[in-house]
Amino acid sequence: MPPRPEQAADPGANPDIDYPRPGFNCDAVELRPLRGTTEDEGPGLIWVRLRHPVVEGEHTSPTLAMMTLADFGIAVGWQRSPSGAGVINLSSSNPAADVQGIGAFIEQKHWGCRGSLVIDARGKPHHAPPLLEDAEVTRRVDALAARGGPLAGIL
Repeated sequence: MPPRPEQAADPGANPDIDYPRPGFNCDAVELRPLRGTTEDEGPGLIWVRLRHPVVEGEHTSPTLAMMTLADFGIAVGWQRSPSGAGVINLSSSNPAADVQGIGAFIEQKHWGCRGSLVIDARGKPHHAPPLLEDAEVTRRVDALAARGGPLAGIL
């Protein structure tokens, strides 16, 4: 397992994104990219941990911590959609096979870990290929959305 990176990411520092401060995603979760960043497209590797409980004053169960951190791990596995209208999440993992943790345990049929969590979110041979924009289909949809077309004003 790689060591914890020295530099932590600060999602709230991006001037293009209006993150509320203080906010859960900026202040309650520590993100330390090993490869890639939360701001750049493409697969990456990130070290994450909760700085605070998910619910103030309540114990955060290992399962809730794992689910919360897995959600934040998505930030390093994305690419912009071909149209630029959104992002595509590259994080495809099978929790039964792709999740490992230091100090792993099972408590009342719930898996958890006491140390770092690793989720293998790499693309696998059995995954569907990425969806790519087809120029001809785009042209036909644009024609339907043109003034007077059946999708005018909708797209």
